[in-house]
This record gives sequence, C-alpha cells and structure tokens, in this order.
Amino acid sequence: MSDIQSGVFYLPSLIFLMFSYPLSFNLYIVFHIFLCFCFIYIFVREIGLSVGAAFFTAIAYSYGGYVLSSINLINNLTVITWLPAMLWSYQRALTRKTLIHYLLTIVFICLAILGGEPQLFIFSIAVTFFFGLVTISRNNMNMNANAFMKYNLTFVLIMIAALLITIVQWGPTFFDYQHSIRLKGFAFNQASQFSLSWDRLKHLLFPVSFNQSFGNDPSALTSLFPPRGAIPRLLSIYPGFLVMPLALVGFFSKPSRETIFWGFIFLMGMVFALGNNTPFYNLIYMIFPFFRFPEKFYFLANIGLVILAGYGFDRLMLILTNYGVKTKYILLIIPLVLFADLFIAHANLNLTCETGFYNFSDPFFQPVRQEKGLFRVYVDEESFNTRLSNETSINEREMISQAMMMPNTGIINNIYYVNGQTGLELQYQWIITEILAKPWQERIRLLQLSNVKYIVSAANRT
Repeated sequence: MSDIQSGVFYLPSLIFLMFSYPLSFNLYIVFHIFLCFCFIYIFVREIGLSVGAAFFTAIAYSYGGYVLSSINLINNLTVITWLPAMLWSYQRALTRKTLIHYLLTIVFICLAILGGEPQLFIFSIAVTFFFGLVTISRNNMNMNANAFMKYNLTFVLIMIAALLITIVQWGPTFFDYQHSIRLKGFAFNQASQFSLSWDRLKHLLFPVSFNQSFGNDPSALTSLFPPRGAIPRLLSIYPGFLVMPLALVGFFSKPSRETIFWGFIFLMGMVFALGNNTPFYNLIYMIFPFFRFPEKFYFLANIGLVILAGYGFDRLMLILTNYGVKTKYILLIIPLVLFADLFIAHANLNLTCETGFYNFSDPFFQPVRQEKGLFRVYVDEESFNTRLSNETSINEREMISQAMMMPNTGIINNIYYVNGQTGLELQYQWIITEILAKPWQERIRLLQLSNVKYIVSAANRT
C-alpha cells in the first residue's frame, strides 16, 4: 500500500480483477492509449483549433514515440494519460465557470496522483496551473492582484480536495519516504542517469527503424542506439515527420500567448530531458535533487510539440485556403499520412513474445520453488551484471533480469527475500545493500543470520 508506484488504489487497475492475464494487461494498455487520444482531441478542440488539427494532434500524441515507449513504464503511462484531461476540464472550468468541470479537474488530478509517478505528476500540475494563468490572462486583459489571488486560491482548493481524497495512497507513501534514502536526494550520477543524448534529437524528424527480430539480435542495439548499444529509458521520441515542421509553423507564423506558452513548455522539456548533456542540469539538480531519469521529462517537450503542431496545421490550412487551394481532401490526407508514418515507425517498438517466454523458469530454480517452509533467497546480482555486454540481446537481458529479480518475484510464491528492494529503497535496506557488497566471508555471516537457504549466482563457486 505504501508503494505509490504499484497503483494499488488506481481505479483502472480493476481491469486486472475482471479478466485473465495477459488479456487484462493488453486491455489496460489499449485503454490508456485510447484515453490519450480522446483527451488530447477534446482539449485541442476546446482551445479553438479545428477538427482536422485535433485529429492530427491526437494521433501524434497517442501513437507517437513517447506514449508508446511508456508502455514499458506503466506508472509513467498512467500519469501522462491524465494531463490532457486536466488541461481540458480546467480550461472549461475557467472559461465557463461551471462546478462540474472543477469537480472533473479534481477527479483527473486524483487519477494522476494514484497513477504512481510523483515526478511526472508534479510537472503535470505545474503545466495545468500555468496554462490556467494563460487562459485567464487572455480573457481578462486587466487582471489585477485580487483576480490573481482568487485564481491561486481556487487552484489551491482543488489541490487540497484531490490530496484529501487520495490520502489513502500518498499518506503511507509519505511516511515511508521519511525513511527512504531518497529523502536527501540522489547523487548527481544517479540523478542524471538516462539523460537524452544530443544525437537522438534527430529522431524528432527521423524514425528509429525497429524490426520484428530486434529483441533477439545482439547487434540490433548498437545499430539502434550507437555507439555503446545501451538501452535508453525511452526507446523512441519520434512524433512523426510532419510534426516538427508544423510545430515550427505554429510557433513562428503567428505568435500568441498560447503558442509562446507551449513553445516554452517544449524548451523546458528538452532542457530537463537532456540532463547532464546541458550545463543547466547542474542548477536543476540543485533545486530537485530527488528527481532522476531525465529522459522521462521529455513528456513536457512532447505535449508542447504536438499542440504547437496543431496550431501549425490550422495555420497551414489557412495559408493554402488564401492561395485558393481546396483543403477538403488535405484535411483528411495529412492525419492519415501521419498515422501510416507512426504505424511503420512503431509497429515493432514494443517487443512481443509468446507467453511461454515469460513463463519460462530456469530449471535450476526448481528446488527453490518446490521447497516448503520459511526461508530466504539471495541473488548475487554482480555475477549476473558481468554477463551483460553489447553482445547481449534484449531477450537475453530479460532472462538475466528474471534471475536477478528472483528475491522480489519469489514473494508471490511465499518465498521471503533478504536483498529485495522497494521503489523507495528504505534506509535499512540500503544498509543491507552496503553490507552485501562486502567480501563473501563477511557477506555469508549476514546471509546465515537472515535465514538464507539458497544463493542464486551466475558464477561458478564451490
């Protein structure tokens, strides 16, 4: 319950109680991608763009590289789904002054909290808050201090309501966080791990070509992600080859408060995502030492980019109309071209294997699984890490990971563990981790005291 990343109280998780696995998992993923499409569509329509622009933006957002890469990071997907929903309902609440839309905003914020990725949630709230300022400043050119204070008070009340509703989840998480090693923040090298590299920015225009066999091909990783073949946190950032050009048209052709705002969001997202590849990240690290994995913050750049592309789409249609070009068929063709482009680029993005691949268990684990009674299992992770190299395929890494996660997955089979780590990694666990990094003579003593019966290792030991 105290691990917010598990989404225990996240309502869509009820799908897993209704259907068998993996059907429930597939429905869960498709459901969120469908919601991404719907919410970004209605939001773009709400800010005054055309149906064609809304379809274009919705396809780029829901079927673009960022959202589809987030399938591998479920709690990221469950948060970014609700940002366009929050923007839509809050926009309506501010412009129409209707209670139902304020209540919907609270509901969407609650779902984003329960989705289980606090860092992305914080950024989502910031985007919603500042976009609301853009909205009221447009509708009230002479906004005074009282109007500004009223706006802030309203937003604070919305947040308080959402936090009170979801306290059953974040309350236990908060108490655990007080005993977590994250309380003092991460070391810089940990915080900047998975920084987006400059050479990958070319994929804002050009796709990464994933083939059906890239999971089994050891050389595929080096060709996909040169020079070292390291698997990035985001497999793709490709939004479609039309998105960036149209975003530039939307930003430069007729600047407005809205386009400047989304341009700024795109820029900030890129700065955060590039991490230690920019000099600015040292300042970001000083302010947010508990943030890590910069690539995840590309979601800011992604939503800013696709919404700017929506503005660019309408601007292009207007220019063509002024030149006497009939845009009736263009309005249909461009979204279809985008969809085809993204399908070709991302059809093989997420690996799919026969169910038996995931059910496979190394025969050496059978004594552990068949053992009765209370005992713990210890995994010599370093012995498995040494087997990882540029010649190790993604599927092989999956099998190695399965062995390394034996202590954690073992709890499902009533197998207790000594070195399992939760998402927050509590301070006492960190102490155990430090002890288990010592020479084997010292390590064995702790394992004996911890009732460890089996040691899982990839090394040949006597």
